[in-house]
Amino acid sequence: MISLNNKNIKYYLLFGCDISNQVYSSGYSLSDEERNMRSDTIILVILNTKTKKIKLVSILRDICVDVKGHGKCKINSLIVYFGPKKTTKIIGNLLGIKINKYITLNMKNMIEIIDLIGGIDVELSYEEIDYINNMLLDSTIVTQYQGNVNKLSEIGLNHLDGIQTLTHVRNRFYGYTWARTKRQREVLIAIVKQIQNNVKPDQYIKLGLSMLKFVKTNLNIIDICQCAMIAKNIKINEIETYSIPSTNTKSIKDDGLWRFEIDFKDANIYLQKIVNDEDVKDFVI
Repeated sequence: MISLNNKNIKYYLLFGCDISNQVYSSGYSLSDEERNMRSDTIILVILNTKTKKIKLVSILRDICVDVKGHGKCKINSLIVYFGPKKTTKIIGNLLGIKINKYITLNMKNMIEIIDLIGGIDVELSYEEIDYINNMLLDSTIVTQYQGNVNKLSEIGLNHLDGIQTLTHVRNRFYGYTWARTKRQREVLIAIVKQIQNNVKPDQYIKLGLSMLKFVKTNLNIIDICQCAMIAKNIKINEIETYSIPSTNTKSIKDDGLWRFEIDFKDANIYLQKIVNDEDVKDFVI
């Protein structure tokens, strides 16, 4: 594999977990809660500290990996067996990059963060609005949410609160997995936009520290300050988004489960082009 490490590029992994309480396993004896926890959202954040550009790469949860001691499993199960720190290292090794920093949040955290910043603006289709309205109750049940629940009515730009945003990013019925991960990346961009438009630059660090109580991360105070300084200069319309694998990739059925079998050497080459601002074609298996 080609090394993609240089002093101007920083890599972060964002894990979105599908249960409301995070408990990580360091061994093989797992609680029932841990068995049900998976990182159904995995996004690689590529930050160029020199150009102040950000690139978001969704790593699809159904990618098959072969893990010593566990055999073949989906990549979203790694966090169950190893926790976020070791999972970050494993994914970095698979992709040929050194990822030191991670952030994990669960569904309840998502609600809290969105409400903390005052909601976000997102373009919605009729189908997406229909899904949100029909699944809001489900989101309140799985997160034990006790706040107000409001349905949406207008197609187009909507201002979403936390519970609406969570329901939106959980949507896996319209557009299959690529549309779902695209929605997740759009929400991340909307969060950055909301902060830039509504938070004074001198309050970025304070906001970042406030968010820490809603996530589990190995980011330290210095990391938070550096990210805050960069965040105020990010150009929203220049944020690039990708996925591994890309759209139109065929999945295979193995032991009753649908999975993507990918060559991580090809994924490394794909990432190299992304990092180096080269012309990027879809990464298809």
